[in-house]
Order: sequence, then structure tokens, then C-alpha cells
Amino acid sequence: NICVMNAQIPVSWYIVNSSNNQFKYDGNWVTIPNGNYNGNSFITLIKSLMNAIIPASVTSIVLSSSTGVLTFTFVASRSLQFPTTFSLTIAIKRI
Repeated sequence: NICVMNAQIPVSWYIVNSSNNQFKYDGNWVTIPNGNYNGNSFITLIKSLMNAIIPASVTSIVLSSSTGVLTFTFVASRSLQFPTTFSLTIAIKRI
């Protein structure tokens, strides 16, 4: 008989990957680097990427801890377009 007492099988994938890492902001493609993010690091990154296209255009991005929805606040009216296949879920863990 053979018995496995312990095994580590590395399987890793990114939450943000090539299937969900792009959206259009005022007609410009924004590409989020593949990776895993917590809520704060994701918001900081998205705000930085968007403000690189139109400086100081995003005043805040707030993540609801109860729904996981991101709410964007802009200085002026802006256009956000997400591909129909875009799907990204951010899990929030309360400590």
C-alpha cells in the first residue's frame, strides 16, 4: 500500500488576468496589470491609471464592504466602457 501523508500542488492564477484587465476610460484603453489585489491596492492602482490618462480627473473610488461595488467620483462627466465579457469580483474580508 502507498499512502500520501502530505502534498503541495501549486496551482495559481491571477484574479485580474488577460480576460478581465481592460476597460475604456474616455475612449482610451486602461490595462490593469495581471495580479491579485486587495481592495485598497486595487483602488489605488485604478485611480492612478485613470489619472494618468486625464490628470486629477478621478476624485475618489470607494469600495462598498457590503456589496463589493466600486463607486467612482469624477471632477467632470466621464465615460467608462467595459467589455461585455468583463467580470471581476473583489472579495472583502472583515477582520
